[in-house]
Amino acid sequence: MRERPAGRSALKRVAEVSDIAGVVAFPSSPDSRWITGRHLGATGGAALGVNLL
Repeated sequence: MRERPAGRSALKRVAEVSDIAGVVAFPSSPDSRWITGRHLGATGGAALGVNLL
Protein backbone atom coordinates (compact mmCIF):
# COMPACT_ATOMS: atom_id res chain seq x y z
CA MET A 1 0.00 0.00 0.00
CA ARG A 2 2.93 2.38 0.60
CA GLU A 3 4.65 1.63 -2.72
CA ARG A 4 2.39 3.78 -4.92
CA PRO A 5 2.71 6.99 -2.86
CA ALA A 6 6.44 6.36 -2.52
CA GLY A 7 6.76 6.20 -6.30
CA ARG A 8 5.38 9.74 -6.61
CA SER A 9 7.98 11.17 -4.27
CA ALA A 10 11.39 12.39 -5.43
CA LEU A 11 12.72 10.75 -2.25
CA LYS A 12 11.14 7.40 -3.28
CA ARG A 13 9.63 6.82 0.16
CA VAL A 14 6.65 7.94 2.19
CA ALA A 15 7.13 10.37 5.05
CA GLU A 16 7.91 9.19 8.53
CA VAL A 17 6.53 10.96 11.59
CA SER A 18 9.92 12.58 12.22
CA ASP A 19 9.95 14.02 8.67
CA ILE A 20 6.67 15.86 9.22
CA ALA A 21 7.54 16.82 12.80
CA GLY A 22 10.62 18.65 11.55
CA VAL A 23 8.57 20.64 9.04
CA VAL A 24 6.04 21.56 11.71
CA ALA A 25 8.70 22.59 14.24
CA PHE A 26 10.87 24.57 11.82
CA PRO A 27 8.75 27.77 11.55
CA SER A 28 8.96 28.31 15.31
CA SER A 29 12.71 27.74 15.45
CA PRO A 30 15.41 30.42 15.30
CA ASP A 31 16.55 28.96 11.95
CA SER A 32 13.42 30.34 10.28
CA ARG A 33 13.95 33.95 11.35
CA TRP A 34 14.40 35.19 7.74
CA ILE A 35 11.42 33.35 6.30
CA THR A 36 8.21 35.35 6.19
CA GLY A 37 4.85 34.54 4.67
CA ARG A 38 5.78 31.36 2.81
CA HIS A 39 4.00 28.08 2.24
CA LEU A 40 6.21 25.17 3.27
CA GLY A 41 5.01 22.08 1.46
CA ALA A 42 5.95 18.72 2.93
CA THR A 43 5.53 16.72 -0.27
CA GLY A 44 8.78 14.77 -0.35
CA GLY A 45 9.35 16.20 -3.81
CA ALA A 46 6.06 14.89 -5.26
CA ALA A 47 5.18 18.44 -6.33
CA LEU A 48 8.52 19.39 -7.93
CA GLY A 49 7.89 21.80 -10.79
CA VAL A 50 4.27 22.37 -9.71
CA ASN A 51 3.22 25.81 -8.54
CA LEU A 52 1.38 25.16 -5.26
CA LEU A 53 0.19 28.76 -4.87
